[in-house]
Amino acid sequence: MVILAPMPAEYTIAKDRFGFSHDIIWLGVGPRNALRAVTEMGISPDSQVMLFGFAGSNYLPVGTEVYVTKSYLHQLNASYEDAPAVLKKPDLKGVPELGVPCYSSSDFVVETKVIEPSIFDMELGFLTPFFPNLSCWRIVSDNLNLHDFDEFLGREPKKSG
Repeated sequence: MVILAPMPAEYTIAKDRFGFSHDIIWLGVGPRNALRAVTEMGISPDSQVMLFGFAGSNYLPVGTEVYVTKSYLHQLNASYEDAPAVLKKPDLKGVPELGVPCYSSSDFVVETKVIEPSIFDMELGFLTPFFPNLSCWRIVSDNLNLHDFDEFLGREPKKSG
């Protein structure tokens, strides 16, 4: 299995949890970085691939670990619903029991009209068309709040205005 981690902190956690029995690749954050990394690495579309790392959530508490059941593109102002990609539960020891949908955006999501408990990221929905065997395991880092996300990572929160 190839494990993809967008941020250095996520990469470190993946190395600690999954050891050296899997290829772990640092992607960079967002759709462009993710797509560039998987292209440059030459990952076969037939590979077992898992995206691992942090995500915001509209309702789930910070620290909750989930796997993704369906992937959508988050389009706040669209008048149509995106057809979801259906994902399988990751085939790894210790995988979370809770499965939720994930909505992907090209930017940090700070508001949503989604009412069911879900997570929000910046990579998954852009990778699903290329990897039919893709799965996803996420750790809730914030509740759609960039300040809280920075604190979760131990970074100095950005000043607004």
